Amino acid sequence: MKFFNSRDKSSFGAYVVPFFAFLLFLPLVDIFTLNHPYLPWWRAHPEQWIYPLQTFCGLGFLVYYWRVYDFSWKMPFWAIGIGIFGFLIWVLPCFIFDLLGGDLGEFGFLRYLGVSSRNEGFNPFIFTGEGVYISIFLRFLRAVCIVPFVEEIFWRGFLMRYIDGADRWESFSLQSSSLKSYFLVTLLFVFVHQPQDFFVAFCYGSLIFYLAKKSSSLGACVIAHMVTNFLLTIYILETKKYGLW
Repeated sequence: MKFFNSRDKSSFGAYVVPFFAFLLFLPLVDIFTLNHPYLPWWRAHPEQWIYPLQTFCGLGFLVYYWRVYDFSWKMPFWAIGIGIFGFLIWVLPCFIFDLLGGDLGEFGFLRYLGVSSRNEGFNPFIFTGEGVYISIFLRFLRAVCIVPFVEEIFWRGFLMRYIDGADRWESFSLQSSSLKSYFLVTLLFVFVHQPQDFFVAFCYGSLIFYLAKKSSSLGACVIAHMVTNFLLTIYILETKKYGLW
């Protein structure tokens, strides 16, 4: 038995390449960042141009491979509901932090659950005038329209199926996924997020696993992820919790 036949190779790339190409951009932010008050924005805040490059790179791969994907858009209302619930889970630590007045005191252990201010992060308001709107639009495009596809195509479309059916992953039903794939995929999903998000990422990954198994639909997972990121983007802009980005 061959590891991949000729058709599998192209499909394998379609499900894996966009995700890893996307990841390659993330270390560049730290590499290019220099903290100095007199630096131009593109040196002091390289995320403002690296993330758009990452976005259009991801979009390019998605367009190139689009015909390979089988989203089977099922259970959209379930997906929307889980997306909303996932959003509530994601912002709960911020709500608790604000409820405690920003002073955890005897509740210091809550830091391990991500309860913190989350004020430092991607801030589109370093610009003025039209620059703010361009930055927000590009961030919205990345979070709501690209990330859900890139991530779900890899996590649920490929890895979750490959763990349980390596020799037939393309035809493997998400409905037949095992606890093994649940734990492995969910834990890996956790570790690609910031440490403050580990707990909520585990909860969210568990929700999406449940949706994938119940619907057997990659499209439903994408919809849920889009809904969560859309609501999260609105929440961040309203509360200035930029650390959630």
